[in-house]
Amino acid sequence: MSTLHPEGTVGNASLFQGVAYTSRRLFTLSGTFRDFDMFNVFTNSTSLLTSAHELVTLKQITSTSGSPPFNAAIAMAALNKQIIAYTPSVKGVPTFSSFDTTTGTWSGPGLMTGEDTTPGFSVPLATIIGGAVRALVLITLVVLLIIRHRRRRQAQQKS
Repeated sequence: MSTLHPEGTVGNASLFQGVAYTSRRLFTLSGTFRDFDMFNVFTNSTSLLTSAHELVTLKQITSTSGSPPFNAAIAMAALNKQIIAYTPSVKGVPTFSSFDTTTGTWSGPGLMTGEDTTPGFSVPLATIIGGAVRALVLITLVVLLIIRHRRRRQAQQKS
């Protein structure tokens, strides 16, 4: 088992020896590992550019299951066909998760599914609907007051 030491971060991506991990993607280097003193992740997230201007291609591993929540302090290790991820604290509890590169599945506690990157966050639908109804009532009242004011003015002009 070889430990994958963090090489640094770019935006929300953590780079490890042979592995790049973001909140939504896990990559492994398709070629031999190169040290990254200074690097850039291209916008399509398929390549790394080293300080020596070498282009290193990343191989995307598609996950067919949930994944652990992203943490900038995550540590990873490679063991045969699995990548073990240690997250120091998720809601106060450190967790271990493993990714099987053959099946493309994560296993471990607290896995997130889909595109949900903020667990526990939900849109306050009742508040939005209530605000829309209040706005419609206010607009209706303003329109009625304008109509009433015009009718009074017309009645005063006739007399």
